[in-house]
Amino acid sequence: MKQIMQNYKTGALDIKDVPSPLVTGHSVLVRNMASLISAGTEKIKVDTARMNLLNKARSRPDLVRQVVTNVQQEGLLPTVQKVLNKLDTPVSLGYAACGEVVGLGSLVKSLKIGDRVACAGEVYAAHAQLVTTPQNLCAIVPWGVTPQEATYAPVGAIALQAVRLAGIELGHRVAVIGLGLIGQLIVQLAGSSGAEVFGMEIDATKLQLAKTKGMRAGVNPLTDSVVAMAADFTDGMGMDAVIVAAASDQEKTLDLAGSICREKGRVVLLGAGDIHAPRLHYYHKELNLTVSRAFGPGSYDHDYIAGSQDYPPGYVRWTAQRNMQTFLNLLAGKRIDLAGITTHTFPLEKAAEAYDMINGHGTPYIGIVLTYGDEVSLAQKVQRAEVNRQPLAKIKVGFVGAGSFAQNYLIPPMFKHDQVQLVGVATSKGLTARNTADKFSFQYCTTDASALIQDAQINTVIIATRHNLHARFLIEALRAGKHVFVEKPLAIDEEQLEAVSQAVAESPGMVMVGFNRRFAPFVEKIAAFFGHRTGPLVINYRVNAGYLPFDHWTQTEEGGGRIVGEVCHFIDLFQFLAQSPPVRIHADVSRNVASDRAIALSDNVSVIVTFQDGSMATLVYTSLGDMSFSRERMEVYCGQSIAVLDNYKKLSLIRNGKEEKFTLFSRDMGINKELELFIGALMGQSPRPLIAPQELFLTTLCTFKILDAIRSGMPQEIVWNSLETVAS
Repeated sequence: MKQIMQNYKTGALDIKDVPSPLVTGHSVLVRNMASLISAGTEKIKVDTARMNLLNKARSRPDLVRQVVTNVQQEGLLPTVQKVLNKLDTPVSLGYAACGEVVGLGSLVKSLKIGDRVACAGEVYAAHAQLVTTPQNLCAIVPWGVTPQEATYAPVGAIALQAVRLAGIELGHRVAVIGLGLIGQLIVQLAGSSGAEVFGMEIDATKLQLAKTKGMRAGVNPLTDSVVAMAADFTDGMGMDAVIVAAASDQEKTLDLAGSICREKGRVVLLGAGDIHAPRLHYYHKELNLTVSRAFGPGSYDHDYIAGSQDYPPGYVRWTAQRNMQTFLNLLAGKRIDLAGITTHTFPLEKAAEAYDMINGHGTPYIGIVLTYGDEVSLAQKVQRAEVNRQPLAKIKVGFVGAGSFAQNYLIPPMFKHDQVQLVGVATSKGLTARNTADKFSFQYCTTDASALIQDAQINTVIIATRHNLHARFLIEALRAGKHVFVEKPLAIDEEQLEAVSQAVAESPGMVMVGFNRRFAPFVEKIAAFFGHRTGPLVINYRVNAGYLPFDHWTQTEEGGGRIVGEVCHFIDLFQFLAQSPPVRIHADVSRNVASDRAIALSDNVSVIVTFQDGSMATLVYTSLGDMSFSRERMEVYCGQSIAVLDNYKKLSLIRNGKEEKFTLFSRDMGINKELELFIGALMGQSPRPLIAPQELFLTTLCTFKILDAIRSGMPQEIVWNSLETVAS
């Protein structure tokens, strides 16, 4: 299928063949008939992409702060590489479309094949021939509404949500600042709610159009006395509500809104940008300033979107989907008039002309619709025309998953290795798959991971998906006769771990898990430093992990939580240093004394692991620290000797009153060495396995036992019953 993509580094637009998206769960596969270019929102996105690096940084100071923090943690060169890789990632455009349902996820109940639906959401309703959209972001198109009209449903929902937040009642006087696409719709919706509408716009054509849609009075703020005319319009009372739908200087616009609003009136703000509300009017009039968010309740709720968990109408009457459906019903009832609002229509193949027009200054426009032909490829695999390098490479690799971690840390070393051939890459999003294939010269890209795993020319599979899929794809790959490198964690529950252990026992394929810290150069020095010890180790490890929102994917069922998803790293490291299996675990979490609630169950935890040889490791893992401070620090004590590792950049070895210090320019956590050894093992140059299966299973089991210890308040014994089966 074809999709519009924009290179975020250069701003260049392109229409490329990408694999068709997979449809799963609560989503539907939609063949687009039309999509709407939201000129205001998309122009900002396109303009930002076309900025030079300095201007990009000025426009996103929040990201600059993240870069500075990353330099402090990882060093300059790795950070530069991550930034360049991020800039080289294409972005999809569009969030409003209409088409026919041609595929259903297994959990979809409210829609059927052949339904015509309006679709909403970035990524979910992109400018592409096929899109996968959650059912809660779809609305049935009523009879009599064309696909071109139905594409306005998401934008109409945005306008409708703003009108609802304005609390408009019959007879209210309402000002609308900005009469672009959304402003024109707000004029009609506010009028339908019984308001008298006063519009502000510098474009005379848009002012005239709004008057034909029911606006009673309109002014040009550059030439007219807005405050005086607003006072005349409201008989000196002031506006009951002001809705700001303009992308201009928000501080001046909000000052203007406050000046024309009545005491205790409402100001509703749409759009992007920082908010700087001047105090004078808002304080003295005690105004209510509200930021309207997208299509309505549910727009950014993971459970509403991915889980299709709707809100009860008795508690939340208007959701994103219900707002879209209402707007479509208004269209069907001829209570919304789009005549004159759709100013241009382009076929998909001429989309570049549409964006050139938006970024030019000549042709006036409001609503721009893209149309799609009937022919579309449902293929989930796209073969690249270029011939891949190294056709005689021994290790032929397929990647399942290609997110930022894979693109920054896993794929580049494989790409550069002269004994590795990158054959195929599978991701859930066709755009990501195509970009990854182009960037790293994979032979093909696909959205069908199972098909890639079954590809006979691939002998090694790298799994870097979200955590809940690791075990499934690992088992599939082993049963297909492949060698497997899977990022941590190995599994997210004991049932998955049991299935993995059985598959490992039955397969001759090599399995490696991305527990990289044991391969870090300073960790190897520590192991050698204590290599002739005769007594147990005492290990102290502190992780300044940083805060993650509770709805971040790692905290959901997809990720399994941070104990399962990251603490496994440190358990493996402890096992490696102790050279002994763990036998017992104690764990507890930080609690809010006032409410007796655990503070982020898997984010702030103290763990003690006891090993068979008497060694003991204490881990403090917290999200409450400042990320400008070092992320990780380890102290190891044994035989009157001490090793201190600071963030994998500094190491001190202390013995007999003498201290030996080592420093690296950039943090090295062992990822490159881990991959080098994995490739070497496949080629017979390194011992196999790199990590014994028993250690992989015990590390993973320990993370589950940490959770059990927290829940029960009791120490947990580490017993892995399947160990003997695997060991034999």
